[in-house]
Amino acid sequence: MTTYDVPRHPATASVAAVGARGHETSTSGTASARLGWLRIVVGILSRTVLGTLVGLLLWAAVPAVIGWTPTTVMTGSMEPRIHPGDVVVGRPVAESSIHRGQVLLFQDPDRADHLRLHRYDDNGQGTQIVTKGDANPTADSTPIDRSAVVGVGYLRVPYIGTPFVWAAGHQWGHLLVTGSALMLLVLGAQADRSLRRELKGEGRGEGGAAGAPEDVTGTSSATGTSGASVSGTSTVTVSPGLVLASVAAVDPASRRSLRLAHRRERRLRRLRGAAGTFAVAGLVGGLALTLVVSGGAGAAFSSQAANKTSSFAAASAYDCLMPAVTDSPVFSYGYNEGSGTSVVDSSSTGRAGTLSAGVSRVAGACGSSPYVTLNGTSGQVTTNAPAVQAPTAFTVESWINLPTNSTGGKIIGFGNQASGLSGSYDRQLWVSGTGVITFGTYNGGTKTVSTTKTYRDGAWHHVAGTVTAAGVLTLYVDGAVVGTLSNAPGEPNTGYWRVGYDNLAGWPNIPASSANYFFGGSLDDTAAYNTALSAATIAQHVKNGR
Repeated sequence: MTTYDVPRHPATASVAAVGARGHETSTSGTASARLGWLRIVVGILSRTVLGTLVGLLLWAAVPAVIGWTPTTVMTGSMEPRIHPGDVVVGRPVAESSIHRGQVLLFQDPDRADHLRLHRYDDNGQGTQIVTKGDANPTADSTPIDRSAVVGVGYLRVPYIGTPFVWAAGHQWGHLLVTGSALMLLVLGAQADRSLRRELKGEGRGEGGAAGAPEDVTGTSSATGTSGASVSGTSTVTVSPGLVLASVAAVDPASRRSLRLAHRRERRLRRLRGAAGTFAVAGLVGGLALTLVVSGGAGAAFSSQAANKTSSFAAASAYDCLMPAVTDSPVFSYGYNEGSGTSVVDSSSTGRAGTLSAGVSRVAGACGSSPYVTLNGTSGQVTTNAPAVQAPTAFTVESWINLPTNSTGGKIIGFGNQASGLSGSYDRQLWVSGTGVITFGTYNGGTKTVSTTKTYRDGAWHHVAGTVTAAGVLTLYVDGAVVGTLSNAPGEPNTGYWRVGYDNLAGWPNIPASSANYFFGGSLDDTAAYNTALSAATIAQHVKNGR
């Protein structure tokens, strides 16, 4: 039983008061419902996106439990079906089951303790395999043994590894924006939390339409066991059901309020069911994306797709500009990032670079490639990549532009120090203070070839130097052979590829002072290879342009 104060003369005043409250409830209820809908939509969408991301992460990680090998694709050498940032899962197979056309995950022959993902293109000598990236016009230079195959590409999870690509390229701004977006999604997922709590409360009969109505007070009351009005100040003790029936019988506004409350409760319950349905649908859709994007996961691994819009190995801010990155370089800097100090390595080795003070970017557009200019006193491109063994056969190349007042400097070379002046250094291209270009190695003495003309003319020139396994050294300028030298292998060394600066002491045709070892001019498409590229290949690089 519940006690209510009933007014002495309830006829008109009571109905008017209840009607006013019913109108206020209806108005405020409409505004609250609109806000509730917005909060529910935000909550559903946020939870759906988060659920999809979690599902994709599970698809990428769980196969490792059964011995499969997930790996993040770092370059675009397998575009257009496999993109940088995709996670590809390799399924172990017997060597006898490996056949031409499969996408193989294998130990990188040019970089220890790293994996490479390329297609089985042709048979090599004996049981060796020749591989090739779908986006690369030529096959990889180093065949692999079947024992080096870790697995066959089986499952592709699109773009879930993109943060690792950004981290490797020191693109911290992208990571910051992504982290902020995830935080907003987490907050958005809680936008309808109070509504869900309210719904649970109504389900237990707490408040709302399922509870008792508001007390109706008056100046006098009577006590009794029925809902009849009596004179005098008294208290009537009645059941809530009788009061609801009495109020509903005399007050249409109250009936409307009750109907609105019941309707709102039904809507909240339907929305809760819809929220669960949309969340599950989003999660399933996100997982299905793993299977159906670009014709299905299997399609990415079943056959090579034509790549008419891009033939280079890494995505760029200037996709229309870059020539093909081919022939398996150990690093390749295109300087196409557009801004910042990070330089993306377009090869498969991920040796990202950093522009030092004294290096400025020059923007480009389709028809004119972006590049970098080094001031000749402090500018260079550094890297945090680990030391490597100096190759026996190799190629170094770059596009250079020397202004008429250039003081020369080192273009590219190999030294035993990652920064500063190396104590052991060779396999290098450099320019004298007058614009003479020289290429050389060291092994008990300097072995060099130099140009007879100078190149401080403000024009772009392609320069390259090669040394074969037999020790034949060749210098090229603009695709033409300048000169060759036999018996010129480099000395054994462990160190780093250096761009724009390092020691040149003791070599011929060097700048006027050690302060001018810093390159003074512009660079584009700087690269090194662990093979001696042929004259035809270098001529093709020149034809491809910057």
